[in-house]
Amino acid sequence: MAASRRFVDISDDDLVEFSTANENENTAKKTEYDVRIFREYLDTIQERRDITQMPFPNLQKILMKARKNALLKIINERIIVSFYNAI
Repeated sequence: MAASRRFVDISDDDLVEFSTANENENTAKKTEYDVRIFREYLDTIQERRDITQMPFPNLQKILMKARKNALLKIINERIIVSFYNAI
């Protein structure tokens, strides 16, 4: 009895094509928007490297710092709104 293959071999190109074809249009737009905002953040901290070329630990640190700054901004805005609502 000949052994049958359980899984089909696919190339990287096939995988990218499948992923792109099945990606929700809104998800793609949201991803593009998020990357644009992150690149704007990189400009504000004078980080000029291409994000696709950054070593992962460096990118992770920058993302964590960006997230912290974004959360602090949201908290500050909520405090200001709460303050004015209390007056």
